[in-house]
Amino acid sequence: MILHLCIDFPTYADGFAIPVTAVLHEANVINSDILLATLGLSLSGCMFFYSLGTFTNKLIGNVYIHNETNKVRIAYLNFWGNRQDVILDINDITPYDKSRLPILSENLYKKYLTISNDEIFKINIKYGEVLDNERFNKVFCD
Repeated sequence: MILHLCIDFPTYADGFAIPVTAVLHEANVINSDILLATLGLSLSGCMFFYSLGTFTNKLIGNVYIHNETNKVRIAYLNFWGNRQDVILDINDITPYDKSRLPILSENLYKKYLTISNDEIFKINIKYGEVLDNERFNKVFCD
């Protein structure tokens, strides 16, 4: 939710500031330096927040395992920073070493592929906390 607010507010502010600055420049109230500075700050801010949203997209936050049904509920962040839940079979998750995906950012997170719908999820093992190693290995390492 916080990421969603961080992306929305600058986007709306830029959508307001750029046209107002352009109108004031056309009316000779402000010079072109202020217009260019507004454009530069607005575009660089939007690029930063949208790249942050792309980086955190499909990042797994919690994994819940139901032992009786062999189902896994994965709670992850979408592009806008909202929590999404998906329920999968344990066998539907392709382990890290068996996936044929290029690992570009192995130090930050590891990627996992779901077989049924070809979604790629990311999990941060270095900074995350595993509460039950046996169950974690059952889902992500077997």
